[in-house]
Amino acid sequence: MANAPLPVLTFLIEHPRFPDLKGPNTIEMQVDANKTYDAYSVSDMIEDVRECAGFARRRAAGTYLVDYDSFGSESAYLNRVDEVVEEMKVTGVYIAGPSKRYAVSGIYSDGGGDWYDWVEATSDAEAVFQAKWSMAENQGSDPAEDFEYFLDAMDGIEITSYAPEPVTKDEYKDAIRKLVEEAVAAGHGGPALDEAIEKLKADGIELEFAQTPSP
Repeated sequence: MANAPLPVLTFLIEHPRFPDLKGPNTIEMQVDANKTYDAYSVSDMIEDVRECAGFARRRAAGTYLVDYDSFGSESAYLNRVDEVVEEMKVTGVYIAGPSKRYAVSGIYSDGGGDWYDWVEATSDAEAVFQAKWSMAENQGSDPAEDFEYFLDAMDGIEITSYAPEPVTKDEYKDAIRKLVEEAVAAGHGGPALDEAIEKLKADGIELEFAQTPSP
């Protein structure tokens, strides 16, 4: 059985001299991960991100900011790369690939209680990672200020549930509401439409009709 391909970590990196590609002075830089992840080993993903971040920043420096041919020696070039890397800030990390929405919940490590929200992720493992990222920011940690401390804060947060939820119940209801309103406006009627109208009204959803529904 062939091994699963390694994920590609995408870092959002900010520097005053970067172009505005992914936000103000922000670019993307991709790095192959060192391992695959699952939802039960997200600490491994956090440590892998910690390790790969330095390489991503160095690659970004060499790609955008430091011209190798402008230096007379390899050591001078590498010294300048190191200086530029210290000026960079990592503002986001995600795994490259098609994503879907997840419903996630967790418990803050600072005694702030429970949390529930949605994240975009390519896998269960990344959903847990992105949930921890959001919660760490909510606790007041800032990846741009101290990336190492931010990752430590993420690692201390507990995620209690995660599940794909590409469409919520409210979104379904809203889609049905629009469909019913358009059907009535077009002059359609019938038992199925009447039943949909009754169920929407019973759920407290207000309908706006351009004309009175057919009896």
